[in-house]
Amino acid sequence: MEVDTASELFQHLIYEAEDSLDFAVVLRMGDEVYAAWVLNPATQGVSRYEDYPFNSMAGCGGVYYGVADDGVYLLDGDTDDGAAISASLKTGLFRFGRAQAKRMADVFIGVTAAGDMVLKVQSDENGVRTERWYEVIDRGDASNHRVKLGRGAKSPYWGFELVNVNGADFELDNIQLHPMTLTRKV
Repeated sequence: MEVDTASELFQHLIYEAEDSLDFAVVLRMGDEVYAAWVLNPATQGVSRYEDYPFNSMAGCGGVYYGVADDGVYLLDGDTDDGAAISASLKTGLFRFGRAQAKRMADVFIGVTAAGDMVLKVQSDENGVRTERWYEVIDRGDASNHRVKLGRGAKSPYWGFELVNVNGADFELDNIQLHPMTLTRKV
């Protein structure tokens, strides 16, 4: 499918999305490939891949390939041609259904990882976007890992990003957020 505008693209995607359809979108400006977006309609999950210079993709027998002008590439393995693969899961900003400021003492993350992980926490404090990084301590099992957040941060909006370090393989089961809504008005 070829489209001229982002609006037209999303109209086509919404129209074409069916329960059995997985699809990818590659954004190009001139010869430069910027990103590939993949929608999983079963879970309504959207994934974004960078540096995916493929003009088409195919799957056969559970094996996936990317096709570029210079050849066919097997999409498998723990590295990208020897380089660590950076991966992350990022939320939008949550308001948790209320306009009041909230505090967040901790976050519980159900994750197993083959290496280190970092939780980036975004908040808007007095109109200034702030980002703090916290190490996710691996306990060696899939139990929820408690990430204690810094005290004092309060914001109406909170965002989260779980990032692997040095290409660590990981599997996420859940993230539990427990905001404390502040009732004091200034």
